[in-house]
Amino acid sequence: MAAIAFVLHSFANGTANTMKILRHKPLSLIPIGLCTSALSVVIPMAFDLPPMTGLWFEEPIPVIGMIGSALFFDIGVYLVVIGVVLTILFTIALEE
Repeated sequence: MAAIAFVLHSFANGTANTMKILRHKPLSLIPIGLCTSALSVVIPMAFDLPPMTGLWFEEPIPVIGMIGSALFFDIGVYLVVIGVVLTILFTIALEE
């Protein structure tokens, strides 16, 4: 959904203006997302648990609630998908 929003903005305002909104190249989101996902998988192993075991903070965060390692895995996958989709679409748009 977020990638589609940027694509629609690119259609309406041009790829150059959309790239200015992002401030960084979408390609830089891919390694950030991969590292975030990988850390959420590896951290339980530090506590002698199997990989991808859900860990939760003890105290809830006000307004947000309980946060677990699954959230960081999902955020990492989200960043990878947005980075890949936008990189492909912006590359195609700039070549035309």
